[in-house]
Amino acid sequence: MCIMAEHFIDYMNAKELTISKKIRLMEGVYVFDLAMPETLPFIPGQFVVLMVAPKVFRSYSLVAINDTIMTLLIDVRVGGPASQFFEACEPGDTLQLIGKALGKFTVKESDRPKVFIATGTGLAPFVPMVKQLLDQDAQADVQLFFGSRHMKDAYCDSFFEGYIDAEKHPNFKVFNCISRPEGEMKENYYDGRVTNVIPAQLEECGSQDFYLCGNPQMVDDIQAILKEKGATDNVHTEKYG
Repeated sequence: MCIMAEHFIDYMNAKELTISKKIRLMEGVYVFDLAMPETLPFIPGQFVVLMVAPKVFRSYSLVAINDTIMTLLIDVRVGGPASQFFEACEPGDTLQLIGKALGKFTVKESDRPKVFIATGTGLAPFVPMVKQLLDQDAQADVQLFFGSRHMKDAYCDSFFEGYIDAEKHPNFKVFNCISRPEGEMKENYYDGRVTNVIPAQLEECGSQDFYLCGNPQMVDDIQAILKEKGATDNVHTEKYG
């Protein structure tokens, strides 16, 4: 996930990061491991500000921090200076981490079931948020709706396999929403955008906690749908663009 980050910049507190791994998930979307000089405390759902070139700052949601390795999920299809850097970079290249982990888009404490809704790299903050919930309670009632255009682009399942053992968490359900399906749908794949699948899967929306992240239009559309189905102050959002 990427947000313009000028107002978060702490120029005096920069640390060098080194790209240690670059994995292509699909055309234009990569997973990066970045080596840090020391570990970085963070709350699942927070983001970091990176400087990829002089005066080129972007913020990215944290997928994970394992000791001194930071993992990010980055879409380079926007085509701006940061996208160009991450498209062209190779292991060994460096960039700067500015300040500490930031943001208040985190899991709110409650006993209600949790529903996460994402498109694209809006999935990034949900990886540690869902992991946190399931680490605390293996039986937690958690649903994740992930929107993709094509089945080949639906990397949600394979991505989560690296962080969560689904067999140990029977109440964790993933709904892959495919807006342009081709061929026979696999198990837990659904025909339609998230805006079409959610109304069919959720009868009412007043008794869960909802977390939305992704394209601003999707976030606005889902909020309207949830409100019609009873949601009030139980919807938490993060937009990117």
